[in-house]
Amino acid sequence: MRDQKKWRGGNRSKFNSRFPRFRGQSLVFELVLLFSIAVGIFIVLFGVFNMYQGHYNAVSIEDQLNSMRSIVITNVIRLSEKEGNSSVILRIPTRIGDEFYKIELTNSGLNISTLNRNLYVFSNVYNLNETFQMSGRVISNNGQVIINKIENKITII
Repeated sequence: MRDQKKWRGGNRSKFNSRFPRFRGQSLVFELVLLFSIAVGIFIVLFGVFNMYQGHYNAVSIEDQLNSMRSIVITNVIRLSEKEGNSSVILRIPTRIGDEFYKIELTNSGLNISTLNRNLYVFSNVYNLNETFQMSGRVISNNGQVIINKIENKITII
């Protein structure tokens, strides 16, 4: 009975004398395990935040591409309504979301897409292709788009 009280109580000398080689190893094992768990949590959080950053960056780029589409298609429609030959020079940002982009006008519509990613927006030309021939391609590194209307041709340069 007396040995059990010592064993359950604070006296660990019997335990240490029975297992003398495990004195510091359990503490080291606990610290290594704690460090491994902390590194694992860090890696998981880094992956989650990196994924969210990529998602929100793509959404931001798509919103900016939609804004550019609205600006360009609005000016194409305004030019189509004017009599005679005319042109418009639009100042555009050279980069959207830290990426260059291209603006392409065809008879099927207006396509604005990033060069490095597979992000793009498309807009039809509201039946303007029945009366006008549309063509042209511009890369955004110039910082401007020139939209020309000559007779029944609308081009972007």
